[in-house]
Amino acid sequence: MKRRNSLMYLPLMVAALAVVQVVSPRNCVGQEPAVSTGDRIRVKPLVRPKDRLTGSFISAANDTLSFESRSEIRRLALSDIKTLELSTGEKSHLAGTLFGVIGGAFVGGLLGAVINKALDDHCSEYCGWTGGFIGLIAGGIGGGFAGYHWLAHEQWVNVPVADLRVSIGAGIFRIPVGR
Repeated sequence: MKRRNSLMYLPLMVAALAVVQVVSPRNCVGQEPAVSTGDRIRVKPLVRPKDRLTGSFISAANDTLSFESRSEIRRLALSDIKTLELSTGEKSHLAGTLFGVIGGAFVGGLLGAVINKALDDHCSEYCGWTGGFIGLIAGGIGGGFAGYHWLAHEQWVNVPVADLRVSIGAGIFRIPVGR
């Protein structure tokens, strides 16, 4: 008979432990946002899709994204954001280098040929080829260096807007807050 009475209290004890698990703040799991304060972000709103706003992330609270762009604080509703991108802090130099090499080689070759032709008093049929070749090499190297440094593009990664919404839950059970 005693064993039967202790089994009756088992569901009550499990329910009490579940309540303690849910209420205990140390067991609450918050979803970490993918973006942290100060990160460089680029936002494309739904209202005017051609306008991209770039700035520093401040916060995402109450379904509103706050960031600083051009020395002013802007706020957008998360539901009004088409895309949100996070800067990786890296730059892609490949396209700038290739464009610089091709453009520099073309301009250098053309200028080298024209200058060689103008300076050579005894111009023959193949006059300017030497200057063109030297200009092609020098222009390609110079253009490659210039393109590497000045034509590099910032790398961006797409961040789902849903990652900015915070959900609070206990252990396995998730209780979404917000949208």
